[in-house]
Amino acid sequence: MKINSYIIQPFFQKGGEIDIVLPAPTEWLRTAILMLVNRSKARLAREGVSHEIFHNHDEVSGNTIARYPMVLYQQHNGLLYVTGINEGARALEVLISQYERAVEIDRNSLIRFKAVEPIEMEVSKTQQKYIYSLSSWLPFSSQNHKAYQATETLAEKIELLQKILSNHLGKDFGRFFNLDIEPAEVSLLEVQNFKNTCKQLTMNGRKHDFQPFDIKFSTNLILPDFINLGNGKVYGFGLLQRVT
Repeated sequence: MKINSYIIQPFFQKGGEIDIVLPAPTEWLRTAILMLVNRSKARLAREGVSHEIFHNHDEVSGNTIARYPMVLYQQHNGLLYVTGINEGARALEVLISQYERAVEIDRNSLIRFKAVEPIEMEVSKTQQKYIYSLSSWLPFSSQNHKAYQATETLAEKIELLQKILSNHLGKDFGRFFNLDIEPAEVSLLEVQNFKNTCKQLTMNGRKHDFQPFDIKFSTNLILPDFINLGNGKVYGFGLLQRVT
């Protein structure tokens, strides 16, 4: 698996000052990148890159393409990132290679790209357990949220969350990339916290309320940093990192 990430530094010119406060950072970032994609459609096509990789929508029907997103728009430690996986990694290379300097997005804003050390690794099951964190993980569909609300004990809640996370790893992430990692053994180590208020997120043009969790867990999988799991992956929810 190949993963390319770029730090995105935004500049907002307002009366000569730089303002980098964003109300919805990853949504803004996705919009900014898609503006560059639209300018580069001909060039991307010449390089054999489908621009649908960047937004997961079928150009003809307008329908969402049901797959793990290969380009992710993320925020971590106050920085914005755009990350590509496999085909998405190459797509970002082709798009960003022409922007060695800050590029204008519109009359008021520019962005600058800084490459992060690329990751190339084999994702696999192992006899050893590794510990990872997930930030702002959104685990619930409407169906399993009802099941979660119906649980009576903390142990039942943890058991359900572990089952959901195992499915996100094996069936969502693993199956899409043809990885032999099912079943994923998952044990929750920390959960912050069970009474978080819901976050509203627009997905596929509709607004949904999602309950976020920051968690640490152990699993029998070797996984790369900077993948995302759960709902809202494309907007950076459920960002995974190895805990050392």
